[in-house]
Amino acid sequence: MTALTKRYGSSPETGFDKDLRLIAENNEKNHLAEFFKETIAQNLTEEFWTLTLPENLFAQTTQLTNWRIFQMSQIHAKTHAWLEKDKFTADTIKEQGNIHHIFPKAYLRKNGFKQSEYNQVANYVWITQPRNLQIGDRAPKDYMADMETTKYHSAENDQANAIPADLNKFDFHQYNQFLIELRNLMAQNIRSLFESL
Repeated sequence: MTALTKRYGSSPETGFDKDLRLIAENNEKNHLAEFFKETIAQNLTEEFWTLTLPENLFAQTTQLTNWRIFQMSQIHAKTHAWLEKDKFTADTIKEQGNIHHIFPKAYLRKNGFKQSEYNQVANYVWITQPRNLQIGDRAPKDYMADMETTKYHSAENDQANAIPADLNKFDFHQYNQFLIELRNLMAQNIRSLFESL
């Protein structure tokens, strides 16, 4: 919760001191469980999950805390890497995988998109190197129609990797719509991780 909400982002010492004092006070009253439950409920509201978190995923860097928590959700759920049958996301992170642009950057660049637009965490997914090479620089609607590239494709695998179900219809005209959809799906996967703990 603290990582998702950046609770200690500014003036961390002040925030830590305040929380430690409140924890001590509630512990003395034997209300610690209630304190944590109430604090989480106040911060992780429905609005946070459906509006704030997707908006916070509007970023370019893979160092973004929420991108890392999204990856944690995939590892925790033992998600298969996108378009794979035997490789898990954890395998691709540890071994020979790539962070792939779902809309390939050369394809978007060719169609007038800037680096700040195609390098969005909502355009990233972990895949294997061979699958990355098969996808190449094609529009999603083109590579998703390639039976060799998508032989292990499934709706469950899309959902686990926060891929919109209608990606097979998308070209650069739908790119901005795709980013919005994917940020919402990422937020749902992060929420599922949180609620499973």
